[in-house]
Amino acid sequence: AVSADLLPSSVYNREKSPFPATQDPVYHAMLSGMVKQLLAEGTSPILELMNRSTMRALSSMPASGASAIRMGLERILSVHEWLTQYKVAIQI
Repeated sequence: AVSADLLPSSVYNREKSPFPATQDPVYHAMLSGMVKQLLAEGTSPILELMNRSTMRALSSMPASGASAIRMGLERILSVHEWLTQYKVAIQI
């Protein structure tokens, strides 16, 4: 490859890792715990927009390495943060 002579062989030949997927089970457990906490507190504005049973089911799924589960948990938390930080009011 073009850059092989510019990089140390330990860098150039390193095992590739999935990007940007995080497959750490501790990270998954942290995300699940945060979503469960939102459900337990019951005050997050995202609870007005999402089905609580779906959130509960998603947060109870094991860390299988499936990126869809991780991304769903991350999305719930990011929307929660956005709604909370910017004090968004949604009228349906």
